[in-house]
Amino acid sequence: MTTTLRSSIRVELGWTWRDQASGLLFTDSNRLAYGEDLPDGAGDGQCDAVYHAFDQTLAAGQAVELALDALPQTMFGGTITVRLANVKAMLLVNRSAVGHVVVGGATSAQWLGPFGMFGDTVKVGAHNPLLAANRGDGWPVEPGANRLRIEAVGGDAVYDLVLLGTSGESGSSSSSSSSSSSSTSPPTSSSSSSSSSSSAPSSSSSSSSSGA
Repeated sequence: MTTTLRSSIRVELGWTWRDQASGLLFTDSNRLAYGEDLPDGAGDGQCDAVYHAFDQTLAAGQAVELALDALPQTMFGGTITVRLANVKAMLLVNRSAVGHVVVGGATSAQWLGPFGMFGDTVKVGAHNPLLAANRGDGWPVEPGANRLRIEAVGGDAVYDLVLLGTSGESGSSSSSSSSSSSSTSPPTSSSSSSSSSSSAPSSSSSSSSSGA
């Protein structure tokens, strides 16, 4: 199977700040935006593979660990296995009403990715996004360092996850067809704590990552 992927990374923070003094209204209204298109391919600034999972649920205290080089995906009328060799962007949206989602800190074979050191995690609050990107050469996925952990803390969690990257396979195929069962480990209870937190600013904000 030969596939072609067109993808992009978009993020924006916008604000309008007003102050009234001596009968005068002062306004600071602006935005900071970033956007890049990533053409199909396995080189710098390119992507040829995407993994997406929506409406994923975890009970409070439970976790799942994803093997990034063996991600089961239903698309193209069947089941394929997305085998990421590099990750160029990761977007996780926590749509939970209360619970946090802790990302990173796999119990074994941790994928280091954007995390500073092994064991590091990021806590994503309810109704918040986490976007991490390295659109150049990406973050490598290697044997023995290929697992991404996602954990629900402080309540049940519902989240969406998209990973953009390269497959490292020859040709333009972004993934290999597979009828094998999921390589994702089932949710397991955990009591690990996060080392950093992610929260939305008080100003309006939005972030997105899409693959087509």
